[in-house]
Amino acid sequence: MSIDDLEASRSIEGELSGLKRPEAFPEFLPDLLAALPYAFTWTGISTWVVTPCYCSGRFNMNKFAQAFLMATALVLLPGSAAFAVDNAAALKALDPDDDGTIDLKEADAGALKVFKEINPDNDGTLDAKELEGRLTEAEIKAADPDNDGTLDEKEYLAVVKKKFDVANPDNDGTVDLKELESPAGQELLKLIYK
Repeated sequence: MSIDDLEASRSIEGELSGLKRPEAFPEFLPDLLAALPYAFTWTGISTWVVTPCYCSGRFNMNKFAQAFLMATALVLLPGSAAFAVDNAAALKALDPDDDGTIDLKEADAGALKVFKEINPDNDGTLDAKELEGRLTEAEIKAADPDNDGTLDEKEYLAVVKKKFDVANPDNDGTVDLKELESPAGQELLKLIYK
């Protein structure tokens, strides 16, 4: 490196050191960014996305970007293909006679298998914690005629029968791939396939 190059680099460093990074955004920007989550109807998420981004009365864009990306991932990823059940594989696993459909007998067999898998304490009943993500508390309460707060195999199979009937709108006694891919079919699948 020559002396001229060294002097040129020092003069550039001197010029660059005189530049100041803006410490705050224009006054309207924090309000605009704070309103962004509401535009997407993320009112609940906005509390923990936007609020933590204010440090000492200033809006921190880096924190906002991190929180926004995290919130977006939490909202979008669970519905993405990476987390989705492969409906064709589920149908194949639940269809031992390989006719391309699931009848109630096959659904019950899958349900009993799931019942055993999600009942680690082997007490013969499923409580709300064991059914989490499969049935809502209201569905559990409706399916629990003895009001003990749990579902035994008989009660669980009764729920499967109801979900099966809803997922089978043509009432042909079977659920095919198209019906399995419907919202009602996905609800049934939660109970009969793991």
